[in-house]
Amino acid sequence: MLEYHPLIYNKTLESGTNKPVVCRAVNHEGNKEDIVIKLLSGERMDFNAFQREYLASRLAGHLLINTPEPYVAVITDVFVESQQGEPQYLNLQVSKGKNFSTKYIQGLELVGPVDKLRKQQLNDALKIFAFDIMIQNPDRTVVFGKPNLFTTGSDLWVLDHEIAFSFLVPLIGRPATDPWIIHPIDMQMIQNHVLYSKLKGKNLDFSILDNFLDKINDDFWENVENNLPIEWKSVEFEQIKTHITAIKNNQNDFVNQIKSILL
Repeated sequence: MLEYHPLIYNKTLESGTNKPVVCRAVNHEGNKEDIVIKLLSGERMDFNAFQREYLASRLAGHLLINTPEPYVAVITDVFVESQQGEPQYLNLQVSKGKNFSTKYIQGLELVGPVDKLRKQQLNDALKIFAFDIMIQNPDRTVVFGKPNLFTTGSDLWVLDHEIAFSFLVPLIGRPATDPWIIHPIDMQMIQNHVLYSKLKGKNLDFSILDNFLDKINDDFWENVENNLPIEWKSVEFEQIKTHITAIKNNQNDFVNQIKSILL
């Protein structure tokens, strides 16, 4: 994963739960780019959250779902001191070291509960819906008003996965099931998904989910692990890998459940 060193602070994205910052940054090859940095000081952010963000981003990208390319942002003493006296100074000071970041995508517009999907967006929407059920992501929801689903016009983009993989924190009262089994208790999260009402009962091409997960293989996991900063890695890595692999090995059953939910 590419490492970027921030050079210029541009702005703080105040609408984000964890108040990410946008910076002009440079990598080791001298290439400069605008990046979004989720600071370690941010709400809900820690090394486990960085790992979840990274894994979800890599999984989405490998499944050809639009998501910003993940990077490591290295917050240095020099950059922190350059911000002395500014509102972001203390947050940057606490966040020195390696932070999760992504390429900054210009022109992203939020897709809300009342927005209608274009016909050409239905296939991408179906893949995103299946992806979120797979990673048990409760955050692409209509409940809190910011469903982390975006468009630049004709496409759909996903981002913000720090609380994905909710199976890592089992709910009291929810019986343990195999990862590919969708339990009735999961239906509240699923029905609150921003895409549920937009896909339910529509004429969908479910064949796009045939062999959807075949590319998530040993080579993928080896590459992902090799590029994961050691500071971020925890026991959750193997738990996530085991969960996703179990769904892949039973993907026909998994997809059939999604079909029955949306028909």
